[in-house]
Amino acid sequence: MGTLVLLILGGLALVVGLGCILGAARSGRPRTPSVVLTVAGAVVALLGAAALVRPATEPFLWAGVTWVAVAAFFAGVAYRITAWVTTPVPLSIPTTPAPTTTGGVILRVLGEVLLHRSLIRDSKYVWALSMLFHWSLVFILLRHLRYFVYPVWGWIVAIEPLGVYGGYVMPICLLLLLMRRLYHPKQIYISLLSDYVALFLLLAITCSGILMKDYVRVDLIKVKNFAYCLTTLTIPALDNLPSLMFTVHFALVLILLVYFPMSKLMHFGAATFSPSRAAKYDIKNRRYVNPWDPGPNVYESTGNTGGVGGRPLGGGNG
Repeated sequence: MGTLVLLILGGLALVVGLGCILGAARSGRPRTPSVVLTVAGAVVALLGAAALVRPATEPFLWAGVTWVAVAAFFAGVAYRITAWVTTPVPLSIPTTPAPTTTGGVILRVLGEVLLHRSLIRDSKYVWALSMLFHWSLVFILLRHLRYFVYPVWGWIVAIEPLGVYGGYVMPICLLLLLMRRLYHPKQIYISLLSDYVALFLLLAITCSGILMKDYVRVDLIKVKNFAYCLTTLTIPALDNLPSLMFTVHFALVLILLVYFPMSKLMHFGAATFSPSRAAKYDIKNRRYVNPWDPGPNVYESTGNTGGVGGRPLGGGNG
């Protein structure tokens, strides 16, 4: 049944990705996230179909897909961060009022990442939903560490109730954010199909997690054995594969991992490396020169009184 889940979810991801590509092509927006989702869906669907033909290959399928998805996630995140770090920013363009010291910049970035300070000025309603969603996600992820470590660390046991409550708060926040996109006139105007993919993926993941906790119980011993095999790069045994609901939950997480680096979800990195947030306001004390500009800077006089920067003021040759 697990391979059938992969086949269905891969097919859905393929269809949604193709729809996102068409929507992005009409609007002229970047199509990279849509292409990534389409390719990932096609690969997962093909692997699921292959495993249906040979059921004994299902453990190899899950292990291989998991390792590839995790590698794609880290490689994509590293690629995006490298692109941000290596992009030249010759002019200091922080959003004012801005700090003038390195310590002030660090505090400002931490305020954006942990408290979303700039969002509260725009909409307190969206700020409250965003804070509840992000902090619920943090505690949910920390709680899930209990499946990967043995014995379970004491601090994980201590925060486990927060992770449980966060599992119920997170889908409520996602539904309210989705309703805002569906009913707010400005949000409808600027939204594409790709803008809803992350919301639906996160909703499906949280809802399947709630179902496993309260209604469709899974064998936690099998889950821990499955997680241990994947983290130690070993193939799990066929009889140790968890239940159908777990495979749905886990497959959705893998699709999200592949989609994450090239999507808007990478805003957590953008907040850290954005030149409008992570830059000092020292434009009055430091002279900026374009690193790609050959020759003397246009604002730098070379002693030629007939022009600026050694160039004549006129555009003619005579």
